[in-house]
Amino acid sequence: MKKYTAWVLALLFYVSVLPWNMAGATDYWNYNVHKLNFDNTYLSTLQGNDLIVKGPWVDVRAYGAVAGGSASANATALAAAIVYANANNLDIFIPIGVFAYNGDGLTFNTTATTGHGSIHGVGPGSVLDYQGTGVALSMADGDGSGRYAPYLHDFRITTSAGTPLGGLHIGAGAQYGMVNGERIYIDGFDNTNAYGMRASKVVSSHFIDSSFWDNYDGFITMNTVGSWPTTLTFSSSRFRSNDRHGVFLQSGLGITFESNCIFESNQHAGIYATGIGSDPSLGLIKIIGNHFENNGGSTDNTDYNIDIVGTDAADPIPDVWIQSNYIQDTAGGGHIRYGKLRYVVIRDNFFSGTDGPEDVANVGNNRFVEWLRNHGINETSVTAHGNNAEDADQYQASGINLRTQPVGATYWTTHQLKSSSALVSLPGDNATLTTIASLILNGTDADIAGGIVLVSGYNAGLTAYFVDLVALSYGAAAVISTSNTVGSPAARTYSVSSNVNLQVKFANDADTYAVRVSQLTN
Repeated sequence: MKKYTAWVLALLFYVSVLPWNMAGATDYWNYNVHKLNFDNTYLSTLQGNDLIVKGPWVDVRAYGAVAGGSASANATALAAAIVYANANNLDIFIPIGVFAYNGDGLTFNTTATTGHGSIHGVGPGSVLDYQGTGVALSMADGDGSGRYAPYLHDFRITTSAGTPLGGLHIGAGAQYGMVNGERIYIDGFDNTNAYGMRASKVVSSHFIDSSFWDNYDGFITMNTVGSWPTTLTFSSSRFRSNDRHGVFLQSGLGITFESNCIFESNQHAGIYATGIGSDPSLGLIKIIGNHFENNGGSTDNTDYNIDIVGTDAADPIPDVWIQSNYIQDTAGGGHIRYGKLRYVVIRDNFFSGTDGPEDVANVGNNRFVEWLRNHGINETSVTAHGNNAEDADQYQASGINLRTQPVGATYWTTHQLKSSSALVSLPGDNATLTTIASLILNGTDADIAGGIVLVSGYNAGLTAYFVDLVALSYGAAAVISTSNTVGSPAARTYSVSSNVNLQVKFANDADTYAVRVSQLTN
């Protein structure tokens, strides 16, 4: 037995004097060795209090980054860690501590990754404190070959010095790629025009339970030609106390805010979106199931919780949903402002607080708007949500509270649009145009007992339109209210056939019209 013990002791002595600083050895033995031990139950399990490794992930401390250390030294160390991770297809680990750094900022290029290229921390105590003049962290896909989305989670990006451009830029590379994030905290980037997070060339990306707080803009998309996000979603995230907007959208297709996102105490709008033409593109904006409160703290009192107004009436922002949100006080502005939009749904929102009904504003030039079941607001005092004669708007056939121009202080609010069984559009031919109207029937036969329909039409150039409220009674049809640029109601005549067909005849007009017929009900 003593013979074997002597051999073991000799072997341990030999191992202890090996030159572990030989090339490549530190890649695998870069630990605080004295802290290692073996689990007494499972002797194959190596344990330690604080392992500093370069694989299977790269701890930034393995390249010399020090919490509380020099900003310039940490800039070199962090950059080296990312270079190594990029070259070896590994993830980055940020331990607990504040890692200050300066310089041009960090760029993680996820080109050709096969499931890695992510950055992990252990919570908001894992801090990157950027003190330079660039962007704290940029995620880039150089060739679009990344099959898997890099995953960012559980760390904070902030700044305590310098004049950074922003905190996190996703899609900063030459090609489109995916980036997903969870529990990312970005704050303090509040110098003029700085941002917490910017999205450029990303697709199918999702950020969950993240916070964009106390920046100039919390989240932005830029008006850079050919560089905008597509299908980007935020869930259960907070956009709060930013110096300008919580969210500022100038481009993007398929941007969604859903499931309890919070927009609160931003100095201007909670969400501000404005189009700048077809390139860059902006559209398909969904704002569903969120909370807005106390935005618009600026002194000009012109800000709104939600402010979506395009810049070109001829090229309106298409497809906007504002649905099932809780919308509370603004500091001095209003609830919702919208204009120069096409295909808009504003429904099932709950308004609360001391703001008055005038704090929802339609600034015009919209097409196909649905305003339905919004609670806590007096719609009869809201300017032009129904038939907007000034803007030549055409409105969807389900759920707009219809009203005419006021007669004294009286508005018509007794009818509401009901889903139409008419075709979406029928080409006009300046002859007899027959459209199928879902009319109110008398019993089970085809006789028309009476009812009211809304007939709207517009020409291809959108320069001529009409919106007629037509009363039907036992085979007769008469226009009882109209707004149009076509001419007097005599420019078209209505008749009812023996069944449920409503006929519209155009006279003295060379245009061709797309027509919609919608039933109304008391």
